[in-house]
Amino acid sequence: MLLLVWLLVLALTSLPQDRILPLLQERANDRTLVMCHSLIRRYLPTERRRHPQHFDVQALYTVVVSLNSHGADFEGGLYVSTGEGRQTIALQAGDAIFHDARLLHGVETRGPGARWSWIM
Repeated sequence: MLLLVWLLVLALTSLPQDRILPLLQERANDRTLVMCHSLIRRYLPTERRRHPQHFDVQALYTVVVSLNSHGADFEGGLYVSTGEGRQTIALQAGDAIFHDARLLHGVETRGPGARWSWIM
């Protein structure tokens, strides 16, 4: 069990710095970007099911890593606001996206499943 915890801590500390941050810096064309927050967010049937649309005012960019799969583990999920409504992003376990903080987006889950994501 201790080994499993150690491996999880290693993944949560080295993956963002070694893999995700350099990719984000390259795509954003800004080598000065740093990771400032990291959290695991859950949407359970017995807890909150949505996060109303918003802008991420605490960061320049946000990275979302899906920890489980749209369609298999939950319905709904991350959506972006468009001029004609909203579009759900059907992330699968391990998929990652990043977006500019000015993107209007939110989360809404439905049904019995739970959604888990890692936000940086």
